[in-house]
Amino acid sequence: MNQNNKLTMDKNISILGLGWLGLPLALELQKNGYNISGSTSRLSNVESFSQYRLHTCSIRIGLDAILGDWASFLNDSSVLIINFPPKRIENIETIHPAQIKQIIENTPKSIKVIFVSSTSVYQNTNGIVNESFNCNPEKASGVALVEAERLLRDYFGANLTILRLAGLIGPKRHPGRFLSNKRQLKNPESPVNLIHQKDVIGLIKKILELDCFGELINGCSDVHPNRKEFYEKAALELNLPVPVFETTSHESYKVVDNSKGKELLDFTYEFSDPTSIFKTES
Repeated sequence: MNQNNKLTMDKNISILGLGWLGLPLALELQKNGYNISGSTSRLSNVESFSQYRLHTCSIRIGLDAILGDWASFLNDSSVLIINFPPKRIENIETIHPAQIKQIIENTPKSIKVIFVSSTSVYQNTNGIVNESFNCNPEKASGVALVEAERLLRDYFGANLTILRLAGLIGPKRHPGRFLSNKRQLKNPESPVNLIHQKDVIGLIKKILELDCFGELINGCSDVHPNRKEFYEKAALELNLPVPVFETTSHESYKVVDNSKGKELLDFTYEFSDPTSIFKTES
């Protein structure tokens, strides 16, 4: 391959899922000189996304086929970013892995992959969890993601990096709206695991810049605020009714350790303390 062609190809990235995270990620990477091919499951979005000068395809990942022009979507890309979370539907434990199998069957092993996963794969241990932890998820979505990760790892091997993200906050996802006006919530004294959209984009940019593949990385802010205090303050910031927590002597939680990613990627979190969102978002 001609060296100039290789350099151009290395700048081609496909993002599966131009949603709340995928679209701003695409625009940021575009500003950094990458050629972006993006997908949306809604045909109506293809035209609206044309304003961003992105190559956008309508793609739907089914259980036994991919609907849409997958070959055009990959578009000679060197990196595929898989960014669509498991839906909260019945049997998602088998549905999401089946969708991942379709991606595997239609994608060459040579492509590098960033898989956006979740810290929901970790069970509550009332302690710290890190990337070496043996996962035993408590929710169906976590079970689905563990199997999805396994399938992708078995196929792409060292070309795969898995990014497990804590709860997402940022524009249009102010935590004050998460629990507002809810009653009898559990675990008031538990620590909170969150990550801002800007820090997720920053982590992905670092993975690409450093060609950091064959890794498993947690994405989570440094600081883990008290759950009750954090969500009460978040609701008050938006003048919304504060959530009401039940009094309990039993707390169920985990603390997501982000130290591996910070060291591996030489990364500093812009929103190292999630409470700093109160000064920037509404």
